[in-house]
Amino acid sequence: MFAIKVNPPEYDLATGRITVTYREKNIDYDLINGGRGFHQVLLLLTYIYFNSGSVVLIDEPDAHLEILRQKQVFNLLCDILTHEKSQLIIATHSEALLNEAVQRSSVIAFLGKPHIVNTSSQLIKSLTTIGFDQYLLAEQKGWILYLEGSTDLNMLKGFAKILKHPVLQYLENPFTKYVGNIPEDARNHFYGLKEAVPGLKGIALYDRIEKSLQKNDLFEMMWERKEIENYLPLPEVVERYFKKQPYDLFSSRDIDLIREIIEEEVPPAALRDKNHDFWINTKISDEFLGRIFKKFAEKKNTIVPLSKKDYYLLIQYSEPSEILEEVKEKLDKILEIAKIEDNKINV
Repeated sequence: MFAIKVNPPEYDLATGRITVTYREKNIDYDLINGGRGFHQVLLLLTYIYFNSGSVVLIDEPDAHLEILRQKQVFNLLCDILTHEKSQLIIATHSEALLNEAVQRSSVIAFLGKPHIVNTSSQLIKSLTTIGFDQYLLAEQKGWILYLEGSTDLNMLKGFAKILKHPVLQYLENPFTKYVGNIPEDARNHFYGLKEAVPGLKGIALYDRIEKSLQKNDLFEMMWERKEIENYLPLPEVVERYFKKQPYDLFSSRDIDLIREIIEEEVPPAALRDKNHDFWINTKISDEFLGRIFKKFAEKKNTIVPLSKKDYYLLIQYSEPSEILEEVKEKLDKILEIAKIEDNKINV
């Protein structure tokens, strides 16, 4: 397993000392020079072989081992213990080991009332396909939020902070799965988990897409505008962002420059009308914010002020009255799902 051969112990009659060495690549080393994973496995095997018919309790036998070795050690232990008529009980946080164990052993969850979680073929399929960590999160949280990516979560948190919306506490550490804008991926994941956690609730929020959405245990929504960035109060927050930057002799010029760029990129009618088609159907992240920041960097011969993953930082320069009602409606729905499950957990 470790490409190591353990040499027979050598007993020194004069000193009473026992020396144990191992051979690796034709060189002998003192046993103490071995890695911690090797030492751990050696001690486990030594104990098992000298204590047939026992119950072996091990805390995290996967520690100090890489993923492939974790699986190999677990299967080796199971085979040897079966031969030695012994029983193995382990505690582990290793997803790799849990996914291996669900195929040949009993996995017990200690969330709520302890129970075996691999009693059906469908459950085994969902655990081995989705991952045991996802099942544990589903059982702990009771609900799951599907989004395009992590930037969407940061945007939602930003809006919730500005609006002082109570959903913020549930968005700080949610069970979130990023699925792009593909409802089928969210559904496959959700209903796989639901086989293991029947009471699981989910909510999915996509960019505007041309697909039918469902509203059942997995409640699906989409933005009426092109994407979540279209709900930034633009272009006001961009100008406020530049005004709030550390002051220097050129700060006022930066504001004038960004205003000039915005006027070049935005149709005059859109600058006068917040409900203009430009703000609704343009992919704002790429075709507006991406463009103006790139042009600003080119004209200033500097780096781009904000990248796409940081656009959520613009929300802090918003006024609550500038946030569209649709944003609040989406946050309300997320809160509704999260609070239902939170109440169940408290009960």
